[in-house]
Amino acid sequence: MIKEAATIDALKDVFSFVKREFIEKSIPVSLKIEKLSEGVSYEQLKYYWGAIIPMSLEYLKETEHESYATYSINDLDQLFRAFFYTQVLQTPKGPVTTVKSLKFTKADMKQVSAYFDQIIITMAKKGLVIPSAEEYNG
Repeated sequence: MIKEAATIDALKDVFSFVKREFIEKSIPVSLKIEKLSEGVSYEQLKYYWGAIIPMSLEYLKETEHESYATYSINDLDQLFRAFFYTQVLQTPKGPVTTVKSLKFTKADMKQVSAYFDQIIITMAKKGLVIPSAEEYNG
């Protein structure tokens, strides 16, 4: 359970992100706050949005700039989900791979950790070392 001071800090982080990524760029935004499931922690979310996604995006823009030049944090999040968070559905025409719906508010810790690991491993193969969650102090 997050203590009150940590909750206030978390909200400040969220609002700083919203201000920087949307309000300052005059992009309309809607913000919904709801209780997280017991499975996904605030620390996991902070690690994903504070380290994995922004570090990956910065690296990809530097090394593969033409392909990722216009990508936002949300674009990369959606791309990673399409590559790493899939499911195989059996259809009358055979198996079809589709993107699973990843809702951090409903996913469990093991699923989210496996998803993070896939991204971290892929980015390491490209040359980016993302610090572990323990090393990240975002």
